[in-house]
Amino acid sequence: MVHNKRDVPPNLSDVDVVVYGHSHKYACEDRGGVLWLNPGSCGRRRFDQEITFAVMRAEDGQFQVEKVTIPHEPK
Repeated sequence: MVHNKRDVPPNLSDVDVVVYGHSHKYACEDRGGVLWLNPGSCGRRRFDQEITFAVMRAEDGQFQVEKVTIPHEPK
């Protein structure tokens, strides 16, 4: 877990999931067998981005991610 994905070390041989933030923008993707997850931001609305968070379940080496979007009034 890191704040900025630029701070992730290059060797991820023993890593299954990288959780990062900084951009406050939701992202979830598999990169070479490693799950990269940015849950977004569920605090104060930033820019015109969605307000989101993620629920991740880990079981038997498998990961399920659910994106949750919090409704909000437009600016």
